[in-house]
Amino acid sequence: LGPRRLPAFQDYRRVRSDPDTFLEFLDSIANVPWLVSLSITRGGGHFCDGSLITTWWVLTAAHCVRNFDAADIEVRAGSAHPEKGGWTRLVERMVVHPDWRNDVNFNFALLKLDAAFELELNVDVIKLVGADVRYAVTGQQCVGS
Repeated sequence: LGPRRLPAFQDYRRVRSDPDTFLEFLDSIANVPWLVSLSITRGGGHFCDGSLITTWWVLTAAHCVRNFDAADIEVRAGSAHPEKGGWTRLVERMVVHPDWRNDVNFNFALLKLDAAFELELNVDVIKLVGADVRYAVTGQQCVGS
């Protein structure tokens, strides 16, 4: 078996925008158990993704949360559907990088949850590599979360 072809970036953006086909190109959320959905707490629906970096903290893009207070955001883990299934937590605290200026530089934020997620098959923290690891990825496709 060769490597699976992932959709091109523009295809991925199309897939993401439809909650019924969110992550349809993956076999299971168990393949990306760190991937979480961010939704508006008052029924506003899915608006962005993030990565579970500890059981208490989510890393996401600053541009995703710039228009919200922490209390406005709900985090869903353990489901390939952004608006149902899995487990949810509320955001207790939000930290946007202090040097972010509404552009691509420093475009990240941390969200502290009101309760920790329990780790299991479909919920896990992302495995981060050390600073000394180098990858040659020229011409490769990837999907970031």
